[in-house]
Amino acid sequence: MLNPLKTEQLPIRLVLDAVGSDSFVGVYTTRNLTDKEEVKKAKEEIDRFYNGCYNHGVTGGELRWMHDGFAYFGTDKTRLAKGFLEKEVTAAKWAGAKESETQLEKRLKGRIKKYIAEIPREPFVQSIRKHYRLKESEIV
Repeated sequence: MLNPLKTEQLPIRLVLDAVGSDSFVGVYTTRNLTDKEEVKKAKEEIDRFYNGCYNHGVTGGELRWMHDGFAYFGTDKTRLAKGFLEKEVTAAKWAGAKESETQLEKRLKGRIKKYIAEIPREPFVQSIRKHYRLKESEIV
């Protein structure tokens, strides 16, 4: 199965939210956070996922932590799709794909679109704004 940025290798789950034209990727840990060592591992895994997104152009923004098991970052729909596509094309080339980069992009583009469409939507940004009484400009 297609897995941009290797989320299945990390005990995390993704959620998306949108406010206007901005999109936000929320990253939850699936670890039990009652143990300090598990909290440390969870933070490292969320950081690793974020760094992969940053390196592939999904975001240029910072990772914002809401608690030990949840952080989010801003992006937009175009960067999200392009970054995930870049990651998968790179992975296919490393795996020995014989196709050109253009052929790989054509082959993987629809699958990336489907992957993104299947990420659950959750209105966490609005919840953050209400809880912390933030203006829209303060959440990015």
